Amino acid sequence: MSNYKTYKDLPTAEAPSNSSSNAPSNLIVIESKEHKQQLINTSKVLIVDIYGDFCGPCKIIAPKYEKMAKEFAKAEGGDAFVFAKEDVMKKISPYIKGVPAFEYYVDGKFYGNTVGADDVEILNKLEEIKNHIYNTRSQQKHHPGQHVHQKTKQNPNPNINQHHVQQNTNQNPHIRNIQR
Repeated sequence: MSNYKTYKDLPTAEAPSNSSSNAPSNLIVIESKEHKQQLINTSKVLIVDIYGDFCGPCKIIAPKYEKMAKEFAKAEGGDAFVFAKEDVMKKISPYIKGVPAFEYYVDGKFYGNTVGADDVEILNKLEEIKNHIYNTRSQQKHHPGQHVHQKTKQNPNPNINQHHVQQNTNQNPHIRNIQR
């Protein structure tokens, strides 16, 4: 399996490879918690791949992640997407339980995450974010100066959710019901 690249072999914005014309300008290596927070705060969209060099699936997804970064950089509106990578061994994100893990941030807020080397799931999430951005931009064009907020439906009867949870735990013997 020597044909797999480790993340250390991938080009970065700080240290481009010999083929600099093919290197994505927005593939960044996160060095610290402060660096990550700075990227979250300053990026329209930030995608963070948390990986481990010991991880086989991480090595498989690495070249695909690099390709995604290149493709989104070329796409319309792709300049909003910043792709980064974070070594799990640096313990920048200590809450991570498995790698590869991908975190998505939009406008400085956590948008979601995916776990595993499923490039289709990652691309679906990227398309979802891209559509979210375009929908927000088009709504703002139609209503300049106004912030568009999507109102979430609130459950008129909060006991329904509790009843549903209670019903599901009674039906599945592998779920333990914890009383509060």
